[in-house]
Amino acid sequence: MKKSTYSMRACILVAVLAMTFSTRGQQPSSTIRVKVHLVEVYASVFDHRGQYVEGLGRDNFQVFEDGKPQQISIFEADTGKLSCAILLDTTGSMA
Repeated sequence: MKKSTYSMRACILVAVLAMTFSTRGQQPSSTIRVKVHLVEVYASVFDHRGQYVEGLGRDNFQVFEDGKPQQISIFEADTGKLSCAILLDTTGSMA
């Protein structure tokens, strides 16, 4: 339930940002304001050699909005590796 609410808010935020950037250089006919309680921020951290840095926690990050520090209310560190497989059917049954 929470995840779908967060996804809905993220979609609304993306839509508002898309509308904002698409009207650059044009006079806006009205102002749209959206109150958002949670914004998801994704980050991948790499060292100077390009190696992925693991083991970082909430205290290793700061988030700012308009120069003001914001509270990080939810923090998840996902170090799960991505696996991918491609299956090609080259038999005559796919002709």
